[in-house]
Amino acid sequence: MGSSSEAAFAEEVLQLHNEYRALHGSPPLTLDKEMCKYSQSWAQQLAQWKELKHRQGAGRDEGKQYGENLFMYGSTGEAHVKPKDAVECWYNDIRNYNFNSAGWSRNTGHFTQMVWTTSRRLGVGRAKTKDGKAWYVVCNYDPPGNCTRRYDEFVPRPIVQTGKKVVHDTAPSRSNEVDDEAENIRRMKIDDETTPLGDSHHSPDEESDFERGMLKRHNHHRKKHGSPLLILDKELSRQSQEWAETLAKENRGMKHRPQEKYGACLYQISGDSCTVIPKDVVDFWYKKMKDFDFQNPEGNAATGGTQVIWKDSQRLGVGKASTEDGKTWFIVAYYDPPGNVTGRFAGNVLPRRTSSS
Repeated sequence: MGSSSEAAFAEEVLQLHNEYRALHGSPPLTLDKEMCKYSQSWAQQLAQWKELKHRQGAGRDEGKQYGENLFMYGSTGEAHVKPKDAVECWYNDIRNYNFNSAGWSRNTGHFTQMVWTTSRRLGVGRAKTKDGKAWYVVCNYDPPGNCTRRYDEFVPRPIVQTGKKVVHDTAPSRSNEVDDEAENIRRMKIDDETTPLGDSHHSPDEESDFERGMLKRHNHHRKKHGSPLLILDKELSRQSQEWAETLAKENRGMKHRPQEKYGACLYQISGDSCTVIPKDVVDFWYKKMKDFDFQNPEGNAATGGTQVIWKDSQRLGVGKASTEDGKTWFIVAYYDPPGNVTGRFAGNVLPRRTSSS
């Protein structure tokens, strides 16, 4: 497996897989060293190419060697990927899966491979691009999933619906929707504050759900630091959306708008059908606060975390757009007044409040 950190990463990926598989009564996977080498070699190739695509001979077709899930995690600075970033993204496909009309589709394949009952062995690999701004994660499965039409047999419903038994035949439920209990299980595992959205096109209501989810998570973190709550601003959201669409059209990675007059945070995620979850986006920015030195506020670098909780910022705008192939999403958040102003960190980036404060 290589370094201890890579071995620990693979072990956690395995653990998360088996936690999700247990929700469906699927037997646990085991790590396979040779498969991990196979996964690692492809991750390194993808990092070199800076491109997300399946290995020829590993995939959905009958008779291929392994099943395969891919994930890319990008950042404007040094990227840091965690096992749950990839595994939760794949499992989130469950929200698009219809257990009453079981079968493969482009936006459910990650989930179905994860819980496929006959898969037994797992390979895990990850590699970082030379510039350090993106990680590529590869998982391979043996025997492969998604390679037969018998999805109703090999993709069980969550056992909470079936009296702790694996049930393959489909009971009556709402057509074209995930069952309520399945959705509750997903929320138990991820977070009931998330608002997952994964399709390329959304209704106005879904867009407002995304905006509200982003606002809610921002204010969740701001309250912890005593910063006033943000409000959504339509004009800021319009400009955020405009820049997100520009980034998606160019598809050359994340970059800030020239002569940007607002505070800005950017986020990019890639995968065959990854969902965009407001909690994951905002938490990615906020987690940079762990390195902030509150004893010397002005000596810290500006980060997404400092902008998220910047006290003087009052209005928020958010936008998201996918590339033409639907494999990469760009998320843009604008803040007014802007944060991360030199000389003003002490009064705007406040320490986290204690429970008694």
